[in-house]
Amino acid sequence: MSKALEVFEKLAAKKDKKKKSKKKKKSTYPISRGIGTYGSMASLGLNRAIQQRAVKGRAAIGAKGLTHNEELVLKNVKVPDNDSRTYPISRALTSPAVGAGMMGAQYGVLGKMMGARGAGLGAMVAGGAALGAAGTALTRGIHARANVGRSRKGRSGTLPSDRSVLESLRKSKV
Repeated sequence: MSKALEVFEKLAAKKDKKKKSKKKKKSTYPISRGIGTYGSMASLGLNRAIQQRAVKGRAAIGAKGLTHNEELVLKNVKVPDNDSRTYPISRALTSPAVGAGMMGAQYGVLGKMMGARGAGLGAMVAGGAALGAAGTALTRGIHARANVGRSRKGRSGTLPSDRSVLESLRKSKV
């Protein structure tokens, strides 16, 4: 009986070693990378440049991210000490508050053109503002996931701001 118990313990130890040795492969977020690329095509790449400059600016001022991945990116992006730029315009363009204002104004104009008055016009403005804030926050989350995925794939970036963000993420092994 003891011989069978010894064999059983050896097999169990081998299984435990196999379980411990398996490493979970880190995701490269292919869908987020695709969405980021597709969304940036319409603006001829300017969207990614604005997003990356905003990431560098948020990292420079020590801002918190909206999502887990954005928090991870902001924590690991290294900004040189001699670089005092915080890119306020890029940060503003990617802010949920500005997105809410822009969409609210667009929906207000659309409501006015359709003849909405009073509460109907207010509802159009409020709905547009909610959509704008949510859309901007979602876009920031997707871009953060795409940055993590691109750095894990070893991509080099297309513009200087893109290169510097991806290089610092690659060095920190996100």
